[in-house]
Amino acid sequence: YRRFVKDFSTVASPLSDLTKGVGPKKRDITWSPQCQEAFDLLKNALQTSPVLMMPRDDTPFVIDTDASDYGIGAVLQQYDDDGNLHPVAFESKKLSAAETKYPVQERELLAVLHALRTWRCFVDGRPFVVRTDHNPLKYTRTQATPTPRLTRWMNEIELYDPIIEYKPGSQHVVPDALSRVKFTSPEKDDPSAGSLDTMVPDFLYSIGDKMAPPLKHPSDWPIYYLCDQAMTIPDMEKQLLDKHKD
Repeated sequence: YRRFVKDFSTVASPLSDLTKGVGPKKRDITWSPQCQEAFDLLKNALQTSPVLMMPRDDTPFVIDTDASDYGIGAVLQQYDDDGNLHPVAFESKKLSAAETKYPVQERELLAVLHALRTWRCFVDGRPFVVRTDHNPLKYTRTQATPTPRLTRWMNEIELYDPIIEYKPGSQHVVPDALSRVKFTSPEKDDPSAGSLDTMVPDFLYSIGDKMAPPLKHPSDWPIYYLCDQAMTIPDMEKQLLDKHKD
């Protein structure tokens, strides 16, 4: 459910911190008020969540990203028929100890890169917009002397060819909150729901039939018989099975 819960990584941060250290499964767990608050927030988020929009092929995507001192957040959005933006998915990530020491520009660019990696299946090969409240991020492509890390990240981001726009921080509420908050299968009785057998493509099992040579000698491995009985010569079935039993 993490992709549908806003600020999941940041909200769950006190809980994930309990797994740190040597031998986390053997030591005592100290349940702090912060842990209880995070647990209550996640439980409430599962009961009251915003309505997510199904992704559409006829509308460009809009990605809002933001970074704080300890986390990054992003929201994937699309316009509906009335021209209103609706969230499609949320994403957040807690920064590592090393990442928290990155300059602001690098953290903001990391938020963009993480969002593109996460939603590549949606945005790859199609136009989309990335909005950030960090205005200098628009000019990273023309920066005179970028750091080696920025150069690597910008080269990867260029593969997606995003349109980067500036959005004032006062209007950049959702991704900002995502970065700052403390951390169905078909029914068995439904006849219309396809079973596993009917959902498996036939071509997954037809390759062996087309590639396996016809059986011409009893020494041929019996597994070929299992592929297609039509490939066996008369009386070969009994000979192969008897030999296999021996």
